[in-house]
Amino acid sequence: MKIHEFDLQDVLKEQECKGGYAYLAAPYSDPDIAIRLQRVDNINRVAGHLIAAGVMLFSPISHGHPIAMTVELPTDYAFWQRHAECMLHGASSIIILQLGGWAASEGITGEVEFADTLDLTVYVLDPLKALSL
Repeated sequence: MKIHEFDLQDVLKEQECKGGYAYLAAPYSDPDIAIRLQRVDNINRVAGHLIAAGVMLFSPISHGHPIAMTVELPTDYAFWQRHAECMLHGASSIIILQLGGWAASEGITGEVEFADTLDLTVYVLDPLKALSL
């Protein structure tokens, strides 16, 4: 599997050709709730910038975190894996947001491995670059 540096025009062109959306993978789990909440805020900010730039986007953490908090669902990847894989089937690419902890994230590892079985393009995105889109 080849991992590409994020390029907005490449992502937009890919969506135009393939349809679908970009799946935003990012680290979430941490025993410290303050770190999880900071990650959610950072992810939502980046997701907003990507959407404003024209990217059709699905952010599983933006979607799942408020649901998990409202009805007290588990927040680990083992619980959310089925949902992630289902949503990856509709994606045209996966964007890995390089927040602290991303390289060791069990969720990102699982999402990227599954994305590879679907032959999705994998991009990495520095969060500071995303905020300047």
